[in-house]
Amino acid sequence: MRLLSAVIKPSKLDKVLEVIQESSGVVSLAISRIEGFEHISHLTENDLLEPMLYSKIELVVEDEQLKAVHSSIVECCHTGLSGDGRILVLPLESTFRVATKEYL
Repeated sequence: MRLLSAVIKPSKLDKVLEVIQESSGVVSLAISRIEGFEHISHLTENDLLEPMLYSKIELVVEDEQLKAVHSSIVECCHTGLSGDGRILVLPLESTFRVATKEYL
């Protein structure tokens, strides 16, 4: 399994959730509202940083479905403009359901 963390524009959230609901292989999902910055490496010390609002979706995805889920999110969010977001994919060693005290 993998942890897929997608930081996207809030206006794209409903469309992404719709696509994810149609996908198989998604084990769990969490959504957060966050603030962040894009491309801060090119800024100088005189630049004023204003955080942008984003939605963060964290998904536990089965390895076999990772590419399909990743591609679906990209298709929903890509405009070609700065601020479209970012997707991180991390290996997931285990996941534990607290309510049932079981590893998945």
